[in-house]
Order: sequence, then structure tokens, then C-alpha cells
Amino acid sequence: MTEEPLFMTWEQYLAFEEQSPYRHEYVNGTVYAMSGASLAHNEIAQELVVALRAHLRGGPCKPFFLEAKLEIRAGRDQIMYYPDAMVSCRPEDRTENTVRNPKLVVEILSKSTQHIDRREKAMTYQRVASIEEYVLIAQNRPR
Repeated sequence: MTEEPLFMTWEQYLAFEEQSPYRHEYVNGTVYAMSGASLAHNEIAQELVVALRAHLRGGPCKPFFLEAKLEIRAGRDQIMYYPDAMVSCRPEDRTENTVRNPKLVVEILSKSTQHIDRREKAMTYQRVASIEEYVLIAQNRPR
């Protein structure tokens, strides 16, 4: 989407996002509308979650995707992202729609968001002590 970003407080964002039919990410007061995903993106996400769910079965860790938000509060930063997938191992780090302190975060790259995933999000995720792995998946070519 090419809409101008919105500006609001954390509390305003949470109320706005709960009522919105579309997903938005929040970075320190700026709200960004998320674009729709391609069919390839959806297929990769589905396969990934199936594989993660099978791998993690029986353990304390659980995979999350699509509508699950990742809340990051690091220093003065307040950030809410929608990663393509993540793994959380502690039930106390999860609410109804939100995960905090995941061990794994996965983003499926697209032309419109890859620069954000490679730079902004990579730098942000490095500041989250619980994140052990950040995985980027290219949807247009395997490598």
C-alpha cells in the first residue's frame, strides 16, 4: 500500500488495530498499513508452520503465524510487528493475540518489504535477547 503512515499513541494503536479489518505495524508512534501477501508467500507460510508444528510437537514451544503480533519493548521503543512466523516457548510470554520474547522469528521476503525485513527489522530483532534466530525466506527463488 502507498498510504501515508498514521501517528498515534500505543494505546490508540491497540484500540485501532482491534477494530481494523486490516493489519498495521506500529513503530514508536508511527502506524504502517501492511500489504497483502502473494499466493507464493501464503504457500511458504503454510508449509513452514506445518513443519514447525510437527518439529515442536510435545515440547513447550509453539509456532505462531498470520494474525499473531510480536510486541517489542526495548529501551524506549514500543514496536508491534506481524512476523510471518515465530516460535514462543514460554506461555507467560503470550496473550490472546500477542507474543513477547520469541526464540525464532521468520519473515518471508517480498519486493515491497524486503528492505525493511533486511535492515529495520533485523536491527530491531537483534535487540531482543530471547530471539536466537531470525530467518529470511526468499519466495521468488530457493537459496
